[in-house]
Formats: sequence, C-alpha cells, structure tokens
Amino acid sequence: MVPMRRIWERQGLVFGDRRAPSLANASAIEAAERDALEHENRRESVKKLFTLLLQAGDIERAGRVAERWAEKEPLDPEAITARADVLAARGERSAAMRALGSVLDVRPGDVAGEKRLARLERWAGRPALGCRFSIAISEMRPADAALLADAVRCARDTFDTAAAEELLTSASATTRDAAERLLAGPRPDDQALRGDLKLEATWRGGADLDLALIDPDGHRVSWLGAPTRAVITARDAVSTSGETLALSGGKPGEYAIEIVNSRPGGMSSGEVTVTVAGQTNRLPFTLDGARTRIGVAKISMHSRLVPL
Repeated sequence: MVPMRRIWERQGLVFGDRRAPSLANASAIEAAERDALEHENRRESVKKLFTLLLQAGDIERAGRVAERWAEKEPLDPEAITARADVLAARGERSAAMRALGSVLDVRPGDVAGEKRLARLERWAGRPALGCRFSIAISEMRPADAALLADAVRCARDTFDTAAAEELLTSASATTRDAAERLLAGPRPDDQALRGDLKLEATWRGGADLDLALIDPDGHRVSWLGAPTRAVITARDAVSTSGETLALSGGKPGEYAIEIVNSRPGGMSSGEVTVTVAGQTNRLPFTLDGARTRIGVAKISMHSRLVPL
C-alpha cells in the first residue's frame, strides 16, 4: 500500500471561435431580464443582468442597465464601477478614470480604491498624480510601515523631497524605522508580470489599444484595475504598438478577451498571445472601431492522486 493524497491543479484552454462565456447565453440573459423587471428595486437582480450583458459583450444594453442602477442607487460604489466599465469598453478611457475616482467620494477611506487609482496613474505615465493617492493612503493608515515606505519612495521619485521628509517626520519612531528598512531593501516592481493568465499583444497602426478580460464575476479586468481579489499586473499601458496584461489568483471559470481602442478611429491589426495555466494560443485580430472580442480563456480545476 502506498499512501496517497489528492492535489488540485489548474488547467487552461483558449477558444478562438467563441466571443462570450457559455453561461452568458441568450436564455440566461432573458431570464435575468424578466427577474430584473419583476424586481426592479432588487439590487442583486439588476447586478446579475448587468454582469451577464457585460460578459456577453452587449455593451449598449449593459450601459442602459448601469445607468438605471446608478440612478436608483447613486451612492453605490458597484453601480459607479459598472458605469466606469461600460465607459472603458466604449473606448472612453478618460471618462472611465474619472468615474473610478468618484468612487472615493462615496466611500472615503477606501484604501483598495486609493491603491487602484495610484497604480493606474503610474501605469498611465503620471507618477506625480499617482503619488498623491499613495500619500493619502499612508495618511489614512499612519501605523502601516509598508504604506509609508510606498509614499516616501514615490515622493522621492517625483522630486517632492519636502513631502517625503514630512511623511517620515510625522510618523511614529517604530513606523518610521520599519519604513526606512523597507526603503533600504529591494524596490518593489508593480510591473513584474505575475499569474497563470497572461495576454501579450502586438499590433500595427499606431493606435493606443487596451487589453481587457471579463472575469467569471463580471468584473472588467484591465490595467485600469478591477474590484477583484486577483492581482493585476500590466506593462506598456499607453503604448501604441503593444501591451501585456496578467492576472494572478484568478478564480476558475471563463474569461472573455477583448481589445479596445482608447481613441477610436483607423484600423489596427495584430496578434494576442494568450497563456492560461500552461496552455498557449495565438489569436490574430483586426480592429476597425472602438472594440472587438477575440476569444475566451478558461481556467478549470482538476484533481489527481500523488504519493503522500
């Protein structure tokens, strides 16, 4: 007898002949529409309909649902994020970023939201603006040495030495000492690609294209971020010839893959190399407009027995 144990492994597939997850089918959307009509004040019904429409790629209908949701619940951060996702999918990137910023107006003290905005501003090539959010986060959590180190580092990087010194001076001795040890160590790289789901795109035409994934929960994952526990990393976010997007800790399920032109106009053509849990496929694309879907990536879990 050989003692055995069960392990779970992630396996990936890429479908170049599909444009939406199988669960976002016509019958599921029809059922969600009926439920939303019957229970128009039930938040979960509206959210489910929006999620299915976004996954299916029906941006116009998803936009109408998001607008109704925001009208009924203007202070709901998820409704604001839904509107931002629709704007980003339409190629209105600046408007989407402004909408994401308004989340902080209705949820002050949201550290995750501040971090998201700090990161996207850095990736957009505006490190000084991103640093404002990092400083605000540090001031909200004055005992967190890691946040203090991030704020001091970005202040120094953007030549705001006065702000860096003020942050260190105002911190407690214990927090300051811990932060200085972190500052003396290796510099974190928030563009180091991590995860077993990765998109690498190259294209011709000189357009500024954005990669995006619609995850199993209906979150739109791009370098603009997403309200998900998975870790998002990206490179060349505002390049006119290529971009890379990676996701670490993505939940099992199907992910729609789309490409959006942040300044619609003209034609672009290229290829996206999709790597998911060890499986790699190359998907060619041509974009003549605001957006296009190119395929679906799937992560599934499979078990097997191995010697203990």
